[in-house]
Amino acid sequence: MVKNTGQVPSYFVEQSHPAIIDPVTFEMVQSEAARRKREGGRYSGVSIFSGKIKCGECGGFFGAKVWHSTDKYRRVIYRCNNKYDGHKCQTPHG
Repeated sequence: MVKNTGQVPSYFVEQSHPAIIDPVTFEMVQSEAARRKREGGRYSGVSIFSGKIKCGECGGFFGAKVWHSTDKYRRVIYRCNNKYDGHKCQTPHG
């Protein structure tokens, strides 16, 4: 078996069968994926704030962190992802 890493020619056959996804929807999804990639950070979609809050200190993205996840004191806080991720952001928030 030959693994195609770009050296083996690729062939594309257009309109050989009905599209599962219409071209307009496909292009919208491609644009959204490119936008998310440009904005950086991990996009989980779990929170409306995911990938949207930027740190004023270092420019990194804030992310959700759960404190006391298994008891009645459970809290979700937001902190700079660079604070503990090897970059050592100096923001006091987090």
